[in-house]
Amino acid sequence: MKIIKKNLLKSENIKIQTISERLILESLDHPFLVKLHYAFHNMAKIYMMVDYMEGGELFYLIRARGKFTEDEARFYAAEIFLALEYLH
Repeated sequence: MKIIKKNLLKSENIKIQTISERLILESLDHPFLVKLHYAFHNMAKIYMMVDYMEGGELFYLIRARGKFTEDEARFYAAEIFLALEYLH
């Protein structure tokens, strides 16, 4: 579950980005991209129910590990390429 605090959405640009993120995520259907299944909100927060991704985001993995082996880098690069091809 992705949780966004509404008080962090102060500027109009950030609000538009959040709405765009929701619309894009719910329209995706690709094995290498997170799928949004449900979204709701209350007075303080926005909740987005997305696919469970064991291990977390790739950015977190890069920060935690420092660098990948050549085979791992090739694997993640191929997944990113296929996801970007789908989005295009």
